[in-house]
Amino acid sequence: MGQTISFIEAEKKTWINHNLQYDHTVRSANLKILEEILEDEKFVLSNTDSGWGNVKFQHWFFTNGVYYIEFGTPNLDIYSACVTIVTNTKRQHITAPTAFETKLTAEVRQRIRHVLGMNNYSLCLRNCEHVANYIARGRWISHQMDMDRGHLFDWVKRDIMDHHLRIVNSFPSDIQPHVFRGQPERQIYSFLKDHFVATQFSYYLDYNEDTYNIILIGPTGAGKSHLINLMFNDAICESKVSHSSVTREIYFIRGKGMVYDVETKKFVQRNIVVTDTIGLCDTEWAENEIISMIKGRVSSNIRKLDAVFIVFKADRLQPQHVRNIKHILQWLDYEKNRLRICFISTFADFLDQEKKNSLREEAEKIFNITSTVRRAVPYAGKIINSLIYTGFPPEDALNALTRGRVDESWDEFKMLMTLPGKANRIDLKDKVWACNIL
Repeated sequence: MGQTISFIEAEKKTWINHNLQYDHTVRSANLKILEEILEDEKFVLSNTDSGWGNVKFQHWFFTNGVYYIEFGTPNLDIYSACVTIVTNTKRQHITAPTAFETKLTAEVRQRIRHVLGMNNYSLCLRNCEHVANYIARGRWISHQMDMDRGHLFDWVKRDIMDHHLRIVNSFPSDIQPHVFRGQPERQIYSFLKDHFVATQFSYYLDYNEDTYNIILIGPTGAGKSHLINLMFNDAICESKVSHSSVTREIYFIRGKGMVYDVETKKFVQRNIVVTDTIGLCDTEWAENEIISMIKGRVSSNIRKLDAVFIVFKADRLQPQHVRNIKHILQWLDYEKNRLRICFISTFADFLDQEKKNSLREEAEKIFNITSTVRRAVPYAGKIINSLIYTGFPPEDALNALTRGRVDESWDEFKMLMTLPGKANRIDLKDKVWACNIL
């Protein structure tokens, strides 16, 4: 028992700063080894059973069978470990048939350079799985620290404090892949009005802040990031058509905007937080892994949600999309919180009204949203659709007809962005582990 307590205390010291620290002698030597590895060499993510003290875990590494790029080695002191490239290693390890495989591209090589010689190991924040996934996928994720089912999280959940919990599975400050710029020339449409104004880009929040919180969730390629760009009329988020999620991390865009206040019955300026999420059905992860990542990161950073936008492509609501969206609706207790949960169908600018009506009937039946298709709101006598069909093609492709359709889409979407604040919000406090305050 004493050894476990001592181990916990050692681990806590690694939570003070979430950044990268290096042994520069080790780093210099391993950078030379990296140059020996041929371009486009095939590598795969693998793991082996390991442990330290009384804690058992999987030791992850990135290998082509000759070179092993890893943070420490199995069964050695993790707190004296470095990220190194090891050769001629004979070991028993697991490479699953579905293991993630990639070539040593210039991008992968650059990510290896970022972490070589790194020496501030943390089971919670910077472990071998974080590093292996970062090298291979560009994502700082350890499923062993998943709040739903991670066995490493089970080990620390009684000791980790809230302000440390919110940075679990988030990038160290040195390698966060996005810097908010907010440049006017990056606006999406020159004619867009009444949009939010972005002020800051964050990877974690203080959930005690008084903010109006919006989250977008949906399948990969549905256009979540593009909708966020529209909300601020600024190309903040990388957005493109892809089979793998463009969003590499769950992050938060802060800003300001006008939101209806129920008590005063007026629109008031509020501090806004909009959350972009990794795409459901991402080709790089299992479905349950994606959902667990979303639930964990969102619940540890946000306590109340004002609006949830479920986003899907108008012509591509596939069975796996439906299955994953239903999991999210169950997590958010849709039956109780349906007034805060809206559905946005994207890329619908090419559809005529008859086709939209047909798709609407289908979606209403699938998600049981008929009772909230239309609801009166207590301001301006307007009616809000809980399910809208939108299309936002590039401005340089618009003519008079398509410009009118963009205006219609924006008017409907804009109303969803300003749902009445503070009343009957979605409470996430029971949807995350209740951490001890030490």
